Amino acid sequence: TMPRKVPFRVVSCSGWEDEYHPSCLEVHNPFVKGWRSPRWCLYPQEVVVKLKSPSRIRKLQFLSHQYLIPSKIELYVGEPQSQSPGTAASQNSNQFKTLGYISLSDNEQTGFRSRELKSVSVDVIAQLIKLVFYHNHINKLNVFNQVSLVALNVIADVPNEEATEGTSALLNEMPSVAAHQSPGQHMDPILLGAINKPAHISLMDDLAFDVAQDPETAQVIRRLEGLKLLAVKGENFELARKMKDVISELQKIGEILCHYEVEKKLAIEREDYETAKEKKLQVEQLRAQIYDHFGVMNLLSGGASVSHQHPRVKNPVTMAVSMAMPSVTYSMPRSTSQVPMPVSTSQERPLPTLKNAYMSPEKPVDQVDTVLLSDGNDVPSRPEPMTDKEINECSFAVEAFGTEALEHVCSKQYQLREKGLTMVLQVLPSLEFPSRKELSINIKAVCQVLSRGLNDQVLPTFNLAVELLKHLLGPYAQKHRFLKSDYSFIIGKVTPLLLNRAGDMAPRMRAVATDTILYLAHHDDIKNHFLLGPLLVQPIKQQSSCRLVVARLEVLERFLQEIGTEAGSLSLESIMEVTNVCLVHVNKMVRDMAVRITLDLYKQYGAELRRMLPSGAEDCKNKTSVWKALFDGFDRIEGVPSDIDRKNVLQATQITKQNEIKKLQSQLKALRELTAKGPSLAHATAEHISPNEGRVPEPSREVADASKLDMTCVFCGEKRADFAGNNLESHYLTECPMLAQCTHCSQVVDIPELKNHWLTECEKGERFKECPHCRVAVPAALFSNHVQANTCTEVTNPLANVCPLCHQVVPSRDTGWRDHLLGTTSPCAMNPRSKPKDTCPLEPVPRPNPLPPHPDGTATVENTSSVAVPKVRQTRKK
Repeated sequence: TMPRKVPFRVVSCSGWEDEYHPSCLEVHNPFVKGWRSPRWCLYPQEVVVKLKSPSRIRKLQFLSHQYLIPSKIELYVGEPQSQSPGTAASQNSNQFKTLGYISLSDNEQTGFRSRELKSVSVDVIAQLIKLVFYHNHINKLNVFNQVSLVALNVIADVPNEEATEGTSALLNEMPSVAAHQSPGQHMDPILLGAINKPAHISLMDDLAFDVAQDPETAQVIRRLEGLKLLAVKGENFELARKMKDVISELQKIGEILCHYEVEKKLAIEREDYETAKEKKLQVEQLRAQIYDHFGVMNLLSGGASVSHQHPRVKNPVTMAVSMAMPSVTYSMPRSTSQVPMPVSTSQERPLPTLKNAYMSPEKPVDQVDTVLLSDGNDVPSRPEPMTDKEINECSFAVEAFGTEALEHVCSKQYQLREKGLTMVLQVLPSLEFPSRKELSINIKAVCQVLSRGLNDQVLPTFNLAVELLKHLLGPYAQKHRFLKSDYSFIIGKVTPLLLNRAGDMAPRMRAVATDTILYLAHHDDIKNHFLLGPLLVQPIKQQSSCRLVVARLEVLERFLQEIGTEAGSLSLESIMEVTNVCLVHVNKMVRDMAVRITLDLYKQYGAELRRMLPSGAEDCKNKTSVWKALFDGFDRIEGVPSDIDRKNVLQATQITKQNEIKKLQSQLKALRELTAKGPSLAHATAEHISPNEGRVPEPSREVADASKLDMTCVFCGEKRADFAGNNLESHYLTECPMLAQCTHCSQVVDIPELKNHWLTECEKGERFKECPHCRVAVPAALFSNHVQANTCTEVTNPLANVCPLCHQVVPSRDTGWRDHLLGTTSPCAMNPRSKPKDTCPLEPVPRPNPLPPHPDGTATVENTSSVAVPKVRQTRKK
């Protein structure tokens, strides 16, 4: 007899949680909850099940929970002991024999989203099966340290249901066991299970069939399977073939109906009765359509007519499978060894499990592995079969391009994947459609192929996928006149994949992906429908990789440079939402890219962009390098010198002045040495020493005796006998009309250099800004009012000299400054040191502003004290 699924009942259990009674193990369907141990229970936990009668057990199957997973399960078998009259039955009185144990995975690799199905081949006669569960695998979801078993399946031989003689009668009726077991000898059930493998086990008896099929459809399939066997027995092979085809199609539909039933049950639990009603109608309509299409009721009643369709017309099964969601989440058993175990009586031995529990009924158990032929180059001549997951993900593509092409596309060998993409490229031009709906299905089929090709890590395969995309958007789209919805669907599918590849580690892969995105941006139909731009400014996730963020910003930057905001249908608000997040990113490359994009946008939008910066950005511009670089860039775009430019000018000015001071010092040293030797020699040598260029006075040519240089001011040229000693320094501090004392840092500065001092040298230099119209240094607090008033005189010549005191243009010749500041008729009216001093104010008027006030509002007063001598910055040395 063929082994089949046998019923059982739970007779003993060490404990359970409410609503998870061990009797749930007796029922197999997609909605079963199974048994669950109590919370914080002690281990080990035991469950004992009893078959209806002693049976030859051939196979045991265990479906574990997704996260309540025991570390191992020990298996024992036995027979119930006869009890004396009046004695209570006890499970401890039964004699059990150990089979070994099975280990279960901790399921961390799947993220606790799938269930493990273990199958164990044995060959033993028993009526009782005891399962001993050991401590659980620890994970964050199992907070109460519980274990669970969702389903248990027993496949056994029951040759004669009327036999009541016990194990001896079964042993006599089973010669395959008796041949290996002599009287008094007990062979290992595991070794017997490896030797006496059943020739065939029906798919309907497998546990994977029950937990993945709609219960009503499963019953219909079982009835058809029985009728098929009767047809084969009666040699009605045509009817048997038709029933086989119907069973194969009903298995696919059963998985879809099971998914709908699960969704309906979940909707009922959350009291979403509208969704539950919708799912119920879908189940009824699909079941009625399938039954009518294949004549299921006629076959169940013994008829032989099955409807047929033209091969070009899709049947409802194919349509339903293509539209279905992925199958239930029960995972197939993981690859484990099936090597027979040696004969041993030890309890600590693992049980070998089947490598593939969910297999075709036509395929023997010992032929589960697929053998791939080799052409001598270690490359298989044909690809491996597609998995159920791949079939579900590529359902439209399988229908459009065929199974062979998709097996190549999904192959693990890149040579075969390239061949598969080439086959799709050859078939695509000839792919016709009778309606717009069929065209949409073809587009979905190509996008399913692209989703695998654009994720490929091999560059030639990725290039073939890009070529397929360009052919789809080029000749094929023009031939079939794609609509906006068609382009939108394609762009929505491929753009995220291309953005991910634009952040790839390989430079060539990044370049090809970026160029492909820009090809999409320049595509006429895509650009006219404004489809790509909004995808580039979607919010950036916090957990995104830095490489992906940088790649996305690079693509956005090139898109803005080549397409622009208006042509790309991008608003400034949407772009700034992305850049504002990137300006405060932890990665420096991301921040630098965001600064570049923001500066490019500032050239177009100006002050409008400033209002969209994060609140408090102005206050942070001198605290962090990012905001400082950003606002310096704004100043350069507006024509206002930035802090960096001011520092560069300051460094150049300091170098020039140091060279000038060194030259003057060398001249004075030479004159003093010659004076000591003789007046005539000093006068003759002084005539060959050239005076300082620019605005430096030339008193040395007018003085016959070089010793009189110490009594002459090198700035204004005034000669006084009392300048000897410290009086000359006092003259510099309080009287010289060519000098002025900064009210912020108390440094004495040459008036022609006063503006540069305020902008670049002064310790309070950040309080001044240069007006782009009159080129005067204006206090930052008054800068906005000064510019808005627009009352200043515009200076068009950038090289013109502007007096920082009266804001008048000074002639650029060498004597221009001297005439302006020392003129006898009309000297600078705003110079406090000009004569007569009684008419010159000590405080500056609001405009012009010779000496800007402190930001705190204190008045500007010339320091006339000579007690504490401040530091002096001289551009000319005496």
